[in-house]
Amino acid sequence: MVSYIASVDGKPHIFFANSSGIVPHRNVKPTPETTTRVIIATNANATLSFLPFLGMEQTLTGEHSGDKLIFHLPPFDRGAVVWLNDSK
Repeated sequence: MVSYIASVDGKPHIFFANSSGIVPHRNVKPTPETTTRVIIATNANATLSFLPFLGMEQTLTGEHSGDKLIFHLPPFDRGAVVWLNDSK
C-alpha cells in the first residue's frame, strides 16, 4: 500500500494505491485492504469522506482518542481517496 498526500481545492486529501497480492501473469487483482486507518488531530465534529476506486462516496465518523479522531476505512481493493470535512 502506498499513500500520497495532496491539496485539492485547498483541502488535504490522502490518495491510497493498493498493489498487495498482485503477481505478474497470475493474479492481477489486488488483495482487499481491510485494516487501514487514518488518525487526525482535529475538532470533535469532523467527518471523513471516503471514495473507493470506481465506487460511491461515503461519509465516515471517527472514534475519539484524546485530541485526535481515528477513522477506520472500509475495505477497498485498487485504491481510494479520503478528505476531511469540518463540521461547524
